[in-house]
Amino acid sequence: MKKILTGLLSLVVACHALGQGVPAPITSNPGLTTYLLKNIRFPPAAQRRKSEGRLYLYLDVDRQGKIANADVKNPNGIDTLFVDEVVKVSRTIPTQDASYGGHYVLPVAFAHVERRQEYVAKAPTDLETSLLKRSQKRTLLGEIVVESYVVSCIKTSVY
Repeated sequence: MKKILTGLLSLVVACHALGQGVPAPITSNPGLTTYLLKNIRFPPAAQRRKSEGRLYLYLDVDRQGKIANADVKNPNGIDTLFVDEVVKVSRTIPTQDASYGGHYVLPVAFAHVERRQEYVAKAPTDLETSLLKRSQKRTLLGEIVVESYVVSCIKTSVY
C-alpha cells in the first residue's frame, strides 16, 4: 500500500511540474490590448493625408515577462508615421506576467471610420499573407484598430 501511495504521489508531482512549463496564451491578457489601444495614437499628419493601413507588431515576451525584440513589419509600405507611432509605444509596454512568455504577432490597423459606423476589417493582402506564413512559429493575436473619425458632411439645400 505504501508503494502504491508513493507511486501516485510521484505521478501527481510529475504532472504538476510538467504543467508549469506551459505558457499561458497572452490573448487571455486584456491588459496588453488595453494598454496598446490607450497609448497608440493616430498621427495627425496621417489624418490630414487620409492615410490608413495595417502593420504587424512582432513581440517576444521572455521568461521574466519583459518585452524583448519588439519589431514592426510593414509589408504594404503604409505611412511611416504609423510605424514610428507603434515603435514608440512598443518600447513602453510594461512587464507582463511571466506565464505569457512566447513569440507573438499583433496586427495593428489604422483606419478612417465615419461616426456611428463600425470598422470592417479588410482581407489581408498577398504580401500580408506571405508575411504571416513566414511567421508560423509565432502566435497570431487578434487585430487592434486605431480609428480616426471622419465627419461626413451632408449638404442640404434651403428653398
